[in-house]
Amino acid sequence: MDFTKAVTKGKLLADQYSHVIDEVVKQYDERMGQDIVHGTRHWTNVFTNAYHIIENSPEVHNQLEEYLLGAFLFALFHDSKRKDEGLDLLHGYKGGAYFLEMVIKHNIEISPTIQTKIYRAITNHSTEIKSGISIISVCYDADRFDLFRVGKIPKIQYFSTPYCVNNFSNIIWNYKNKSSIETRVTDVFR
Repeated sequence: MDFTKAVTKGKLLADQYSHVIDEVVKQYDERMGQDIVHGTRHWTNVFTNAYHIIENSPEVHNQLEEYLLGAFLFALFHDSKRKDEGLDLLHGYKGGAYFLEMVIKHNIEISPTIQTKIYRAITNHSTEIKSGISIISVCYDADRFDLFRVGKIPKIQYFSTPYCVNNFSNIIWNYKNKSSIETRVTDVFR
């Protein structure tokens, strides 16, 4: 997997939304500290995974930029309100509310349709297995493919994007053998 384009796009979005990222990362670091399991390196991996899924999903190319922004915002907010590294069943709901607050506060330009779907993805990412909605599925699959960071191998029954389902064995092989090393040296959110 070549993550160069994904990291480049992530850095462009990070520059565009640096004021939002600074605020999100600051409140996260004050509560959780840096470089932990659900922190900014994980968020980077989630975005680069989503980029790869979107890039290999021709059915969404007519919404490419909108999906990439949605995936970026999902990556930034989905674990941003964790209280700890343990089982935190409310972090998705808190992250979703925080996402909506920040969209308004910083006037983030996102279509109402994508905003609603990203809100749902953030809110339900640790409780909903499959959504049947393309951008939400991209977000869920991107997050689940980063389970390798905690020594877990994802299971195919939890994936729903056509690209991930149809290429699951190859994607797993790539992650086992590369372990997302390309993205671990880059953190687009710092």
